[in-house]
Parts: sequence; structure tokens; C-alpha cells
Amino acid sequence: MGYKVKNLFVTVGVLVISLLLINTASARDNWGFTLSDLVVKYKLNDDFTLKLNYNTSAKEDKKPFYYSYARVGLIYSPYEWLDLTPTYHHAYSRANNGKLSHEDRLFLDTTFKWKAMGLKFSDRNRMELRNFDIRPDHVFRYRNEFKISKVVDFMGTKVVPFISNEIWYDLTDHEADFNWATVGVSKRLTKNLIVSLYYRLESFKTGEDWSETNFIGTGVVLSY
Repeated sequence: MGYKVKNLFVTVGVLVISLLLINTASARDNWGFTLSDLVVKYKLNDDFTLKLNYNTSAKEDKKPFYYSYARVGLIYSPYEWLDLTPTYHHAYSRANNGKLSHEDRLFLDTTFKWKAMGLKFSDRNRMELRNFDIRPDHVFRYRNEFKISKVVDFMGTKVVPFISNEIWYDLTDHEADFNWATVGVSKRLTKNLIVSLYYRLESFKTGEDWSETNFIGTGVVLSY
């Protein structure tokens, strides 16, 4: 089977999966799209990689967008099994009343990576210091993401299905208030380009109750 035919089947498969995910998402009370999740990585040397990230997400009840951010970080990889990534993050968000606010954030990712039973595992631990224009104090938060992925052969081409769960714990208010459960697939199209499609169930605490939003997301990673 030729290269173009293989990629045609992959494209059709991705479209079918996306339609199924959209139908699943629409069945719930609220849903959204990650319109763009762009990551650019530039390898400086064997130990350091510059990482740039831009993301815009839209929710059904908050248009034209409800959250958008830009990040710049530096990945330090002293060992094959460890990444340390200090990052600056600037974001805009839309509240329920339609008002826009912005946030400046500094965080440090400590990510442990390993392989077992033909699977790839990662355990990312993030400590955040957050500063908002709508409140005078700083907010500290811890986030933990555990991810499993595996390279598989799909109709003669390599794809990488993955599953992850990320819990958010507010260290200022001393409570877990967010959770992301994600399942998706990624595909390397060229040496420098990886694309992905995923479905995410976002659970968040409002008062004493928990609410849910379904997200369909796409991602692009450019590496140099």
C-alpha cells in the first residue's frame, strides 16, 4: 500500500473518530473545542530544549473564546528518565459574566519517564504560582498528570494512542478542584511534525458541586 493511500486511510479514520467524539460530547450539557494547541520545540543542545506553546479554547456558552494562553519554557533533560521545565505562562479568560481577565503564571514541571511492557509512561508534577488581575493575592497550585502511550501499527502506518489523567490541587484553598481525563491518538507526519486528536472530560468544582464539560482537541508539535 502506497504512502498516500496509507495516509488517506489514517485521515478518514481520524475524521470518523472525531465525528463519534463530537456526538458523544454533544450529548452532555456543555462541550467545547481546543481550537489550537501549538507547540514548537527547538533543541539547543543535548541537555536543553526551548519550548513555545500557544492554545485557544472555546466553550459552547462562552464565545468567541473562553481561554487563551501563550507560554515559553526551557526543558532541561539531565537524564533520559527526567525532564525539568521552568515556564512562564500568560493567559486571558472569559468569566461567566462575559468579562475578560488575565493571569501571569510561573511553574516548574518535573517529569519522570519510563518504559515497561511495551508501553511508555510519564508522570508530570507541576508546581504553579499564579497572579490574577482580579484578585490581590497569589495562588499556589499543584497538578499531576499520569500518561500512558504506545506505538501501534494502524493500516500499515504508525500511530500513538494515549490516555492520561490530570488532577489539580489548589494549595491556597486546600482542595482538589479540577480533573482532566483524556484519550487520544497522535501521528508523526514528518521528521519535524506530529499531529494529534483527543477527547477530554473536564470535571471542575463549583461550590460544593462538580460539573463536567466535554472537549474535542487538536494538537500540533513542531520540533527542530
